[in-house]
Amino acid sequence: MGETSKTKNGNPILRNMAKLATGVGLAKIVNFGLLPIITRIYSPSDFAILAIFVSFIVILSPLSSFLYTTAIPLPRKDSIAINLSVLSLSILFISVLSQILIFSVFGKQIFDFFSAGELYFFWYLIPIGVICFNVYDILSHWALRKGLFTSLSISRFFQTLTGSLSKIAFGWSGFGLLGLLIGQVLTQSSGMFTILQKLYPTFKEGRSNVRLRLIKFSQKKFIDFPKYRLPSELLMQVTLKLPIFYFGVTFSQQEVGQLSLAIGILAVPLSFFGNTTSQAYYSHIAELGVDKSKEIYSITKSLIVKLFLSSIIPGIVLMIYADYIFSFIFGDNWEMAGTFASILAIYLVFQFVYSPIGNGVFNVFNKQKLNFNLNVIRFFLIVSSFYVSYVFNLSSFDTLLFFSFSISFFYLISIFFVYRILLKNRL
Repeated sequence: MGETSKTKNGNPILRNMAKLATGVGLAKIVNFGLLPIITRIYSPSDFAILAIFVSFIVILSPLSSFLYTTAIPLPRKDSIAINLSVLSLSILFISVLSQILIFSVFGKQIFDFFSAGELYFFWYLIPIGVICFNVYDILSHWALRKGLFTSLSISRFFQTLTGSLSKIAFGWSGFGLLGLLIGQVLTQSSGMFTILQKLYPTFKEGRSNVRLRLIKFSQKKFIDFPKYRLPSELLMQVTLKLPIFYFGVTFSQQEVGQLSLAIGILAVPLSFFGNTTSQAYYSHIAELGVDKSKEIYSITKSLIVKLFLSSIIPGIVLMIYADYIFSFIFGDNWEMAGTFASILAIYLVFQFVYSPIGNGVFNVFNKQKLNFNLNVIRFFLIVSSFYVSYVFNLSSFDTLLFFSFSISFFYLISIFFVYRILLKNRL
């Protein structure tokens, strides 16, 4: 039963959301409190290199597990989930070896293309980051499977706290850019032992169930994840990172760093409320299953309304006052980041509504192909906005305006399709 109490009274989604939100919320508060120190230690150019570094890890990580990790909460039996984990680790091992070969041979050319040549001297941190990302992903999905929301919450807190303090400590110690990158790796790796402590008995018992036959069975049973969900996830991550990559190729390193801070700050409410809501929502509707589609419909409809109402006022405030807020909190060097944030805030409301519910609905109702098609649409919308920017030689501000409207349109049509799936299965 784990740490989740199945009482008759109370909404399990709200209980689990509260548990996740506690740890994540405390972590974000601490991180936000420490970020003004970090922005005064490191320059916008350092943040630009960090943004490219993180972008590589985020894009390579799904390729390194084929997203079989996402299927871990779904099997009824732990024996299948154990074999899914072994399958994910096997793919990770082969993928990381390939990354080491590619970066050791072609790293300089790759990083120079994105105006991040300094990253070549620390390329080995990218495969390490990918390993940490995927191992934590496996553990966090097991935590969702077992209802270990308190442990998951604590791990998220230590992740953020360790990363922020490390960046400050390394910066004050004179490590420079290397300290910023190591701090990011520690952000992704610390906290996993908190979950592992709780899951160790399960893993110890499950070792005897690891069979090549079951690994092959798991690979075939959940083939839709690498077949549809992986391309969809890659498209989504590449699309999300396209602004960083495009700015790296087209604009100055200074503007890349400013943009990275703007995107990072706008991600705070989404990672605080959106991600915690998403995990609790996914855990609950996966437990309900498609047989209880009417209940899933009611829960989702209510959640959409609450998410919209809670995001509209913060979105308006950011659109109007973001540049003043950024320069006051993070220093005068970051006023441009505030201006960027005011433009990007246009799509924040729509993203805040869609992100917590999209993946859960697509996974439970086995709509991986539709999810992929939607992300193809988003990819071409974003590419088109940057193509317009390139052809007409637009400024960084006008480029972000086109990007923001394109993303807003995508989230609107995605919310429509989620609602359509739920409405159709409710009948």
